[in-house]
Amino acid sequence: MSCYMLPQNIIDDMTSSIRRYWWSRNKNKKGWHLLPWDMVCHPKSAGGIGFRDLHLFNIALLGKKIWCLICHPNNLLAQVYKAKYYPSGDILDSQSSCRASFAWKGLSQALSKL
Repeated sequence: MSCYMLPQNIIDDMTSSIRRYWWSRNKNKKGWHLLPWDMVCHPKSAGGIGFRDLHLFNIALLGKKIWCLICHPNNLLAQVYKAKYYPSGDILDSQSSCRASFAWKGLSQALSKL
């Protein structure tokens, strides 16, 4: 999750598996949903259970990777990305192209949401 923007259907499948595990007593029976899932994802201080929203968590991890690229421009990965995707500017001014790598597309999607 810290390298790629996961597709929404994979996030939905993962969330569904977590819900099924959390609410069911065994794998063959449906459980009783005691709280709406968005309430479960609220922090404990706000009355929730503190589960993470996987989509937001994915964006946060990619944001952390972007921050590392900004703070450590001499890193090999930062130098490769700079040479290929933003040679005359910085990462905040970069544009995503259709021929970009899957990892760069994820970083640029996260950058547009930050």
